[in-house]
Amino acid sequence: MGKMNELMQTLDALIACGETLIRSASAIREMFKSDAELTPAHDPDQPWPEKGEPAQQELPMEDTEAKTYAKEDVRAMLAELSQTGHRAEAKALVSKYSGSGTFADVPAAKYNELVKEIKSYA
Repeated sequence: MGKMNELMQTLDALIACGETLIRSASAIREMFKSDAELTPAHDPDQPWPEKGEPAQQELPMEDTEAKTYAKEDVRAMLAELSQTGHRAEAKALVSKYSGSGTFADVPAAKYNELVKEIKSYA
């Protein structure tokens, strides 16, 4: 029975090492994931810049048109705001944009302004 106990302890230690390895790999993935978002990818159709030559990159054009939001999307954002401890703020925003205090009375033309204010709490 002593060898079985020793084997179980060794297996438990191996499982703990594996779990630590998984956590470490996930942390490394997150580090590289956030770096990849900041670093633009190289276009394979373009040559690499010569050594000492500054790399020229095209910056993406910002969308000049405002995004339009569906009623369901705005409602979901308000619900999330309310659930994250900002219930009074969510109610105040709905009242500000509806006049009657109900989301159903918020005009679709005001959704972009409302979303902008919702995002300011995030």
